[in-house]
Amino acid sequence: MSYFWLFASITFLASSCAKPGTAQLVLTQSATLRDSEQASKPIKANEPIELTSQPIIIEKEGHISLMVYPMADKEARSTMTASLVKIEDWGGPSYQKKLQQDIQVALDSINEVQILLGQKKTTNALEKIVDLEKKLPIIAIKLLKANCYVLLGDQPRAVEVINDILKESPEHKIAKQMLNQIQGKRVQQ
Repeated sequence: MSYFWLFASITFLASSCAKPGTAQLVLTQSATLRDSEQASKPIKANEPIELTSQPIIIEKEGHISLMVYPMADKEARSTMTASLVKIEDWGGPSYQKKLQQDIQVALDSINEVQILLGQKKTTNALEKIVDLEKKLPIIAIKLLKANCYVLLGDQPRAVEVINDILKESPEHKIAKQMLNQIQGKRVQQ
């Protein structure tokens, strides 16, 4: 279930027929252009981008990146138009169906953990969480793991898990609250 961090790129081989020596790409929305030296530059919608002999990457948050590789044929160039696709639209209905199935499996596992905790089977719940964390290493699962350690009376392990969360996400409100509770500090709302 590694779909939570999705990076994909669509590649253009920039070659077409037009005025010799002029190759341009026009994007239908604003984005950021990164060149081969990793220098970033904002570009506006419909602003022509001159293509050189170096590849470029065009990025926009929440969209699939576009990588452009210019072709060596300097006699056959033109202006191309492109649009970056939103991540949630990428992959079509089959991808969306698979994504929903994976999310449902994760939620079902979390529900099973909650049932085990309600039955005071904390050790079994922790085993389930450890398995789930291998497939879905997100903060919410790590917080469940820390909570199980608290319920088992293993505060040092709970603090260790929470500190790992705070390294990943220093401003995570719930992790901070849990840490304060474990350490006996007054919890800020």
